Amino acid sequence: MEIQAGEGPTYVAEGIETALSLKEAGIQGRILVTLGLSNMRYVGSHIKDKDQPVILCCDADEVGSQAWKSSEQNLKKLQEEGFKASIVRPQGEKGRDFNDILQEEGIAVVQEVLKEVASFKERRSQKETHLSGRPQSYNFV
Repeated sequence: MEIQAGEGPTYVAEGIETALSLKEAGIQGRILVTLGLSNMRYVGSHIKDKDQPVILCCDADEVGSQAWKSSEQNLKKLQEEGFKASIVRPQGEKGRDFNDILQEEGIAVVQEVLKEVASFKERRSQKETHLSGRPQSYNFV
């Protein structure tokens, strides 16, 4: 599912929380969400431009766990299909995602984690960015 259209890199989020957090952080490019790690293997069919980077934005799963292996397999599949693909994961305990970083540490830290693979839109004033005038946060249970 596409969360944000855009030119340049495609960011593929494992879950909706991560996708919305990337959008909130002002990522430039296209943001897709697979609604689960098992669906990431199909994302290549939704990306037309193989010349642009594809960044898998995964959770901080334990190295060697089934989730970790699955994300690595998805990366390999994309690379075999000819995509310039990579993975970015937040640091921290098992299962931590970019929404956790946004909630606990703020937008600047999400941007810092992604700075090697992303560029960001200029932040508009809070009033322009959010109709409610309040910062958005995504706290899914």
